[in-house]
Amino acid sequence: MSNAEEKIPPQLSEYEAVVVGGRVVLDAIPGAIYVRDHEGFLVSNAEAARLWGRRPSLQAPRDRFAAEVVGKPITILIPTERQDEEPQILARICRGDHIEHYETVRRRKDGSQIDVSLTVSPLKNSKGQIVGASKIARDITERRQEERPWQLLINELNHRVENTLATVQSLASQTFRGERDSQTFERFESRLVALARAHDLLTQESWEGADIGAILNRSFQAVCPEPEARLQASGPPCRLKPKLALSQSMAFHELGTNAVKHGALSTDSGKIAVHRNLGGSERDRRLSLTWGELGGPAVATPEKRGFGSRLLEQALARELDAQAALSFTTLGIVFTLDAPLPDINSGKRNEYI
Repeated sequence: MSNAEEKIPPQLSEYEAVVVGGRVVLDAIPGAIYVRDHEGFLVSNAEAARLWGRRPSLQAPRDRFAAEVVGKPITILIPTERQDEEPQILARICRGDHIEHYETVRRRKDGSQIDVSLTVSPLKNSKGQIVGASKIARDITERRQEERPWQLLINELNHRVENTLATVQSLASQTFRGERDSQTFERFESRLVALARAHDLLTQESWEGADIGAILNRSFQAVCPEPEARLQASGPPCRLKPKLALSQSMAFHELGTNAVKHGALSTDSGKIAVHRNLGGSERDRRLSLTWGELGGPAVATPEKRGFGSRLLEQALARELDAQAALSFTTLGIVFTLDAPLPDINSGKRNEYI
């Protein structure tokens, strides 16, 4: 019998024994680890006691959080305004889900609050039944404090951008006075709205990037009232840096607007298929994207290229150092893009330029 096994009191449950047997290992982990069942706390490590402002115990494992918390609900650590989080977490755990990097706020013994990142996993017995949950809480208060000045700067930038876009729209309205029903003004205004929509999405992500699927969905919903029935999107998840996200949003807007007026979305049964793929090496990743129309009217190559075509084939390629091609086939327009995909976690925090 190992030393760890000798120290496990016989009254402990099966999953308590597993945790307590590795207590030395748990105490060496730089994160607050605690195990609970439906009734409350069972066992934890020394860092959990420190993080929550409790006094660690050197006695029985059930006393690691001291008698004041053993058997009590986890909600004693949760601020009043966040009490609805725990039922949602437990519902996911009961389904067998693992939760990683869930950032939230928790309450210490003295009532002060700390920012934490939670990792929660279901705890199963030898029969595979979920009988509890293990949690790892990491203190991210210092990181959040460092981020606050940055967030203030981002908020100020967003405010100024919104004001600038509103000013541009107002100037355009005055410039096109008497021509506001013209197609020229309509196209200009729709592009301005598309740009504002992309800015809103990046604002929600603190200008750290955006998922290409979210960009596509937002752009498509703006031009099509039934996106679920008319859009077929496939490919792996992919986060884009702000510069690429803005350019891709404008590209989707031009393609979607054209499809509504002249392509597949101008018919009752036409659809758009968008497929993306990630390739290249780890140091030189690339995004390959294809936009194709299905079930639309036959199209012919226009004699004169408009702003949308120039944006897609020239400006986009130049801006992103990419290869872009626009084809007019009997099935409809096909747009292909092959662009370098910088690591979103490397370089400057806000890689707009």
